[in-house]
Amino acid sequence: MNVHNYYLTCTLATDPHRFVAVSSKLEISLPCVNCRRDYRTVVFEGKEKDGICTPREKCSGFRGKVIEKKIDRLADSVEIRYTLEFDYEPFKDEQLGKETVLGKYGWARICFSAICPACGEEGLFSTQENMVRPYLHQCSCGHTVMQEKESPFLYAVASKQVNL
Repeated sequence: MNVHNYYLTCTLATDPHRFVAVSSKLEISLPCVNCRRDYRTVVFEGKEKDGICTPREKCSGFRGKVIEKKIDRLADSVEIRYTLEFDYEPFKDEQLGKETVLGKYGWARICFSAICPACGEEGLFSTQENMVRPYLHQCSCGHTVMQEKESPFLYAVASKQVNL
């Protein structure tokens, strides 16, 4: 079994002074070697905690975790970078009838909070890969807090492997 690093970057086009926080929960599509299924939604509920392959009743767990999360407030956006570490070896997903290929995954969801510039209230928002864009994140007062014109996510697999 090999351990791989996977990088997810999410750039939120929001005022960095109004950005409050990102949730500790990350959802991302990955191959799971435990249940031998591809495109599994894996939930990470904090740093250094093992992921949860869903649906939970069909899998005994996901051998991987978020090992680093960095948040940078840039001039006109907020960049969130995750480093995941997980076990992977190619396998055939029998239900899909295909071999898995590491690095082709492109779905994630994060939640974050930001302060509305119009009313000053803090709101909870989420973004995910498969949203129809452009998309307006609006406060309950109706003001647009952030607009997404394209996906904010970038995905990459590290070439580094550790043989176990």
